[in-house]
Formats: sequence, structure tokens, C-alpha cells
Amino acid sequence: MTYPSAEFEKQLAEIRDIAQAHERLAEVMGDVNYLGQGMTEQQGEAWSVAFRCMGKRAADMAQDLLEQSTEGDDDEQAGGRDAD
Repeated sequence: MTYPSAEFEKQLAEIRDIAQAHERLAEVMGDVNYLGQGMTEQQGEAWSVAFRCMGKRAADMAQDLLEQSTEGDDDEQAGGRDAD
């Protein structure tokens, strides 16, 4: 059985943290709107940039993890053919 590397686990933890930050930001935005304080255009743009940056980082990390897992499968298959 193969265990994930420390780097892999760190990336998964960072993805989890990003998701939790997204959740918290969404709660804060909801609270601001609920309280009727509204949001200035500048605040709205700041939230938008924050969400886009976090989303891009999460997507990039997820893609890297997918590529790593695919490369691992290819290595195992190649090893299996050599053994035959």
C-alpha cells in the first residue's frame, strides 16, 4: 500500500484551509448584507479579488494533485509490464 508523501498531505491541508476560508468569507459577506450595512464598490471588488485568488490557488493545487496521482498510476503500470 502506498502512503501519501508529506508534501501531498500538506497540499491537501492547504486545499482544506482554502475551502474553510471561502466558507468564512461567504458568511461574513452574508452578515454584512444581512445587517443592511451594504457594501461599497471598493469592498465588493476586494471580496471578488480575494475569492478569485483563492479559487485559482485551489484549482492549481487540485490539478497538481491529479497529475501526481496519474503519474503514480503510470509508474505502477510500467512496473507491472516490466515484471511480466
